[in-house]
Amino acid sequence: MAAQHALKQVLRAPAKRFRRSLVPEYEDLLADATTAREGISGLQTENRRLQSENRQLQDRVQALETRVARLDEELHESRRLNLRLAELTDVVSELVLPLHNRDIDRSKLDALAPDAL
Repeated sequence: MAAQHALKQVLRAPAKRFRRSLVPEYEDLLADATTAREGISGLQTENRRLQSENRQLQDRVQALETRVARLDEELHESRRLNLRLAELTDVVSELVLPLHNRDIDRSKLDALAPDAL
């Protein structure tokens, strides 16, 4: 093991000089590769965060769509009940209030045919 380490130390300097003669910008390329790896790692982290946020927003949109559908149904039911209440109020006012006590324009009543009253 020690012999291997010693051999690497002896060969490292000549190998480095040889590499520099073949590819002078080798050190710059290594630095650029390291920077690129860090950038890719940062982008992957950001991508995971955005995917998580996207899933949360999709869940929220789905919940809101369900809620809006339920509120639409309840609004329809409320309108139906309000219409029914208006009809019942009309019936009660016809039964309880005599015609002469109502707040009705008398000229409109006189214009009606006698059999309409």
